[in-house]
This record gives sequence, C-alpha cells and structure tokens, in this order.
Amino acid sequence: MNERFAALGYRVHLTEDDGVWIATARRLDSGDAFGPPIPGDGAGEAAASLVGWLEWQRAHTTALTALQAAESVYHRLAADSFGTVDGDARRAAVREALARVDNLRRQLDDVRGNRPWPH
Repeated sequence: MNERFAALGYRVHLTEDDGVWIATARRLDSGDAFGPPIPGDGAGEAAASLVGWLEWQRAHTTALTALQAAESVYHRLAADSFGTVDGDARRAAVREALARVDNLRRQLDDVRGNRPWPH
C-alpha cells in the first residue's frame, strides 16, 4: 500500500480514535497535508479509501488540465478566424477543436462521476 502512496507523491499517516481509523496524506516533497481525512473501520480500509481518493484526484486534475488546454486552442482558433479569408480550412480547424473540447468535457464528466468518498 505504501508503494501506491509513494507513486502518487504522498505518504499515509494513520491514527485511531475510539475505534475509528483516520487516514491522511502528506506530500513527500514538503510534508504538507493534502486531501480530506478519510475514516475507516480499520487502518487498511482507511488507507485504501484514501489512496483511491488520491488516484481519483490525479485523474481529475489530468482531465481538467487537458480540457483547459483544448479550450485554449479552440478559443485561439475561433478568435483568429475573424477577419481571415481562408474560410474552409479555418472553419474545419475550429470544428475539430470544438469536437475535442466536447470529447474532453465528457471525459472529465466521467471522471467526476467516479468520485470516491467523500461526496
């Protein structure tokens, strides 16, 4: 389990309070806390839930970054098309860029739909 945390750039900290285990993540580079504290009935359950949340967070960040980059390309192409005479090629590029934005938006929605605890 610790290898999964390390691969994501974190270490897990587990504490027990009145029979409830709490898993928290700390960044390997700075030691700063990251993410929510995740409770569980046992240390393994809490750690597994936390690593699942961290993996989801990474997937969400990756999907959001890709969408933002595609939106930037689309906006640049759409803005450049004003006053341009080579219409067909430009319109095709804008359509392709918009289709990529839509595809990446759907992918981000899928990632968000798979969000683990906490909701």
